[in-house]
Amino acid sequence: DEASEQLNNEVVENLHQQLEYCMLRRLKAKSWQWLRPAHRLGQVDVLGEMPPKLVRRLPCRLSTFQRQIYCDVLARNYKALASTSLKGQTASMSLMNIFKQLQKVVNHPYLIPNQEPDQKDYDSHEAWQLLAAASGKLQVLEKLLPALRARGHRTLIFSQMTRMLDIVEDFMDGLDESKEDVREHPLYYRLDGSTPTAERQRLIDDFNRPTCLVPFFLISTR
Repeated sequence: DEASEQLNNEVVENLHQQLEYCMLRRLKAKSWQWLRPAHRLGQVDVLGEMPPKLVRRLPCRLSTFQRQIYCDVLARNYKALASTSLKGQTASMSLMNIFKQLQKVVNHPYLIPNQEPDQKDYDSHEAWQLLAAASGKLQVLEKLLPALRARGHRTLIFSQMTRMLDIVEDFMDGLDESKEDVREHPLYYRLDGSTPTAERQRLIDDFNRPTCLVPFFLISTR
């Protein structure tokens, strides 16, 4: 009825006001989907001062090493993939485990046990070259990050896996030509589940400062 609709509108408006300072969104629906079509007023700008959103998707090929490990994972699990006898939860768990291994491979083959070469066999520069060459994603970042930094951009790098962030950290340390002990500012910040709450807010606040000179921020999405 009319009274119920008015109450729903008031609840929605109150929620919008409470969430305004907690969420950053370019667009939002004027009201919830469960309201009648007459009340669905489409999308409106939330932060008009934000620059237009630009999405660019860069193709990222697997490295030769990644393709080899990818095929090895599929070969080792051929029976599970081809089996028609596995059903229900057993089949689901089996496939999820395989997909998780493949996800690791396409990020970096060093995420798979026993695939990282012995560091004793290489000097630091050679080890970094192997690290970068092993992953198609790092090959792209090797070209992309210096270009973004030179243009004054600040870049967020997200990953679901903290172990992948460890690899990216090693990559970033070798990417910068200057030595860490002579840098005036750190090359990157990192935030993951192990970062203390107070430190998280400090890093976020500092990175958001217009005068911040830290170009990269590594963030775990878990």
